Amino acid sequence: MSTAGSLKQQPNGTWSFVTNVVPGPVGARRQARKRGFATKKEAQEALDELRTGVRKGTYVPASHQSLSAYLDGWLEGLPTSGLRPSTIDGTAGTCSTCGLLSAAVGSTSSRPGTLTVSTANS
Repeated sequence: MSTAGSLKQQPNGTWSFVTNVVPGPVGARRQARKRGFATKKEAQEALDELRTGVRKGTYVPASHQSLSAYLDGWLEGLPTSGLRPSTIDGTAGTCSTCGLLSAAVGSTSSRPGTLTVSTANS
């Protein structure tokens, strides 16, 4: 496959693309795929936008990591020198709250960019 990506019309009439993106941690090939475009032009525009992000270094590959796991790793890498203990405790507390929120909604599988939250009162 070329590095420019490829477009394909699906049996249901929608369009999709696949392209090589940033190599993985050990240099393995990584691909980005998107489906469901109504027209070839929409698929081409989305592909062009993704490729521009790859070239500019702004592309971030999708991850299956939970918010809680991300925040735990982020906290571990947070510098503690020069920060007051209350700042560190406050940041950890905020991340803990976010982790609880992600645990409550993280198992809800929906389309990317959407969030479904149910409450006890509804």
